[in-house]
Formats: sequence, C-alpha cells, structure tokens
Amino acid sequence: MAGGDLTPDTAARGAQDAGGGQESAVPAAWQIEAFDRYLRYELDLSPRTVTAYSADIRQLAGDCAGMGITDPAEVEPIDLREAVQGRFESGHSPRSIARSVSSAKKYFDWLVLQGVRDTDPSTRLSAPKLSQRLPAVVSRRDMQSVLEARPEQHRVEEHAPEAPGAEAAGSKDATAQESTPQEPTSAEHALALRDAALLEVLYGTGMRVEELCGMDVSSVDTDRGIARVVGKGDKERALPLGRPALDALDAWQREGRRLLANEGEMALFVGVRGKRIGQRQVRDVVNRALAALGTTSARGPHALRHTAATHMLDQGADLRSIQELLGHASLTTTQIYTHVSVDRLRQAYRQAHPRA
Repeated sequence: MAGGDLTPDTAARGAQDAGGGQESAVPAAWQIEAFDRYLRYELDLSPRTVTAYSADIRQLAGDCAGMGITDPAEVEPIDLREAVQGRFESGHSPRSIARSVSSAKKYFDWLVLQGVRDTDPSTRLSAPKLSQRLPAVVSRRDMQSVLEARPEQHRVEEHAPEAPGAEAAGSKDATAQESTPQEPTSAEHALALRDAALLEVLYGTGMRVEELCGMDVSSVDTDRGIARVVGKGDKERALPLGRPALDALDAWQREGRRLLANEGEMALFVGVRGKRIGQRQVRDVVNRALAALGTTSARGPHALRHTAATHMLDQGADLRSIQELLGHASLTTTQIYTHVSVDRLRQAYRQAHPRA
C-alpha cells in the first residue's frame, strides 16, 4: 500500500492523473471539504498531498456515480475493485493507482471514525506493486571536486546587481577577455559564497531543499556545530554540521550575506533581491554544479540528499542514524540506501571480477 507524504513531483503528477476523470460537482454526501480539513489539520499532511488525495476521492466519486452510487455509505468492496481496474484500463501509472488506493483507505477510515459507515470497504483493497527506483548518486571523487572548487568557480547565472561603490566593468576587446578573465563583482562573489555554503550544507547534512530554504540565521549554532531545521509534519530536528560546512557558512555570512540581505531579513540564505531564497533557485545552483562535472546523471538537491546517505552507509553508518539524520518517519524509507549500495557493489563486481 502506498502511504505517507508525497514528494512535490509525485503529488503533481498524481493530481494530474487523478484529475483526468470527471470534474462535475461531487455530491455533498462525500464531504470532500471536511476530508480535506482532516488531512490537513489532523493528519498534518502537506498541501500538495492533500490536493492529490482530494483529487483521488473526487475521481472515485465520479467512478461511483458512473455505477449509480452517489453516497459513499453505499460503496462496497467490489465497487472499489472495479474503480481500480478502471484506472488500470485507462492507462493510469502504477504509482498513481497505488496512491489512489492509499487515498481510498484514508477516506473510508475517516468515514468510519465519523460514524458515517460501520465498516471499511477498502480493508482488502490492494495496490499494485511498485518497482524500486534507485536514486542517482554522485561519486565521492566528483562530490569532492564540486565542494573543493573555489567559490568563483561556481558560475553565477542570477542577475547580480553591482554592490554599492563598485565600478562598472568597462568593455574589453575579445583578445583581452580571452587572456585576462574578468574579476567577479562583489555581488557575484557574494552569490558564489552563498552557493558554496548551501552545497556544503545540503551534502553535509542530507537535509531537504525546503528545510534549507526555511532556515534562519538563528537556525545555526556555530558553537555546538548544529543546524536546526523544521521538516515534514512541522517536526524539528538538530543536524550536525562538519567543519567544511561551518567554514563555508562563516564565509557566506561575513563576506556575502551582509551585501545581499535586506534589512531585517531573517533567512540564512537569500537571493539577489535580498529575500529568502526559493527552492527553484537552490535547484538551479545544484544542477549547475553537478552539470559542470559532466560525469553524472544526478540532478537536483535531492540527489545530494541521496548521495550523503549512501556515502555514510558506505562508510559504516547504521540505518537508524541515517534515518534520524534524514528525518524519515519509517525505517523502511531509509532502507532504499541499502539497495543503492548493493547495486553499486554489483556493478563494480561485474566490471572487475573475471568470473562475473
């Protein structure tokens, strides 16, 4: 059964899949708005997850209407199986169908809690088995190359305004530009320091991109070497910061952030407008740094999260420690990294062993 929270990409794809059915008004008996509030405020699911689950139940209501059922109290197990089969036949992805089964289970469990039904018709409803998708991982050597590059080597594509008092660079002929690289402006250098710091923090802690974007200056305790972040379900956890991350953060705050941040801005990482950095900006920074390697298919901040966990496991860290570091609610989620390590071992064996 697919359950729990969803990644933004999965939720968006699922909502699109689910939204492919009936868009007509759902009968009031289905209490969609009340179910939304239950998901949001009692189960504390993310807005994207609530939207996707709600879309699933609206689709289910449409499927049931096609069977002549307008009240969820009248739905039987065979009706749910028929609805799932219909999704298979309509070409919905297994992942979307698995989530729709999870949505139905949450919905009918809620109806039982509300006293609308005495029994849950989804109890024996099965979700399709999903293939395990192993995350892309950056090699230790490539990761070291990214992190040990001088700040100026992280090419800045954001529009960097001139710092106060900085002189505009004069025009140079092509020969001069080829022979003498232009020095970065103060603002460009500030952005480069920021990029170097956020790369160190993402890889050094394995935190989620939304957790990084939500950090304030006060989130970092340099004396104790920890960062406090708020993860899924508004759960706070403390993450250790290594010396490279602390040094990069120190350089960013001393030489970079003070040039860019608006007065009164509390965010640790800011963009060129001086406001809290957004997830898209962070994703661009990471993609630019990884693309420069030319040796990996890994992309995005989540790749650094996968990479950090895999490298820790390779070096002997136990799964419980990695689970706590990543903020996984279930150890089952963390166990994917054992598959990643075994897969890498198998590849090395096939390449190197004469009897493979």
